Amino acid sequence: MEKTPLGKVKIRTITGEWIVDDISIEGDSLGKRRLHIPAEVRYKLGDRVDTLRQMIKYPGGTIFIDNKGYLFKYTKGSERFLIESKPITKKELVTEGTILHVKDLPSPQLIPYKHLAENIKYASIIFTNYGPFVYDYTSEPHEPYRRSI
Repeated sequence: MEKTPLGKVKIRTITGEWIVDDISIEGDSLGKRRLHIPAEVRYKLGDRVDTLRQMIKYPGGTIFIDNKGYLFKYTKGSERFLIESKPITKKELVTEGTILHVKDLPSPQLIPYKHLAENIKYASIIFTNYGPFVYDYTSEPHEPYRRSI
């Protein structure tokens, strides 16, 4: 990937040269600017990643682009953090998603999804140096395991 002096972010693939972003186009977000890049030269982005939970499931070294158009590389650390299955005691729908109350956690966890399947009864909690957060959701409990993030 390269950024030209005029503000175009380009990528070369085996099928040609594509434009990821063009900051010379008016718009305060990547999405608004990309609407004005012709489809025949616009690089197709991969999956949308909205949460840290989604990002840490990607391999280390993956390059992401944020909503403003900044590129960053996700680098996994060498420390492995504990993930334990905990029962969900209560689900509350709110405007921003769902608040999960999880057994043995001191505070509820907000997740950005409103529609969790009825069979989701457990939260996989990852315990990091910054505190616990929801890593995944399951219908059955699982054995504890560790993961690099």
